[in-house]
Amino acid sequence: MPVLYRGHVSQTTWHWLHIAISYFRRWHSQKKYSGGLMVHKATHHFDLINWWLSAVPVSVFANGKREFYTPET
Repeated sequence: MPVLYRGHVSQTTWHWLHIAISYFRRWHSQKKYSGGLMVHKATHHFDLINWWLSAVPVSVFANGKREFYTPET
């Protein structure tokens, strides 16, 4: 049985970190090279959740927009 179901996890914490803007001023922000910000960043969050729950998703849907790492910043 996964650890979460056995009651061994007493607290979870989410940390929101901003990384250096120079990272996204390079090729990483261009969809034709990287798949875009959601592919670069959010996939890791889904991987962690799947690992914690010892599960795989049946289906996935995502919707969002880029507000911080824009050409103007």
